[in-house]
Amino acid sequence: MSLLDSVRKLREGLALLKEPKKLLESDAGRAAKEGVKAEVDAYVNQKLDEARQLAGGLAEETLQKARAEAQAFLDLIERRLDQKLVEIEKLLEARLQREIYWKLIALRWTLLFVVLSSLVSLGYLILRSRLAGGAG
Repeated sequence: MSLLDSVRKLREGLALLKEPKKLLESDAGRAAKEGVKAEVDAYVNQKLDEARQLAGGLAEETLQKARAEAQAFLDLIERRLDQKLVEIEKLLEARLQREIYWKLIALRWTLLFVVLSSLVSLGYLILRSRLAGGAG
């Protein structure tokens, strides 16, 4: 029987070679298909894990780059704001100095007119007392 079994298997093998679809439907084809499928699944899972790790690394790297660029942009904006604030402070200081200057000028003129009116008033009082004393 073993010779007959061998011959029968050989005929089946030759028939399977002529029609590859039947090879997949045979017991050996199913076993090979399952083995290959398991290998392919394992390979695909391995590659998916590698891709996930790579994508995770790329995502983290991209996130870090984005954070660094955002921080640099914020630093630039902060520097520009600081410069503008310094300019505004200088302008306000200059305006305040001009205002104080003009107020001091106004006070000086006011003091001059007060002193002048006081001298005129004093002169008037002296003149009136002399005229009143000389007439009487």
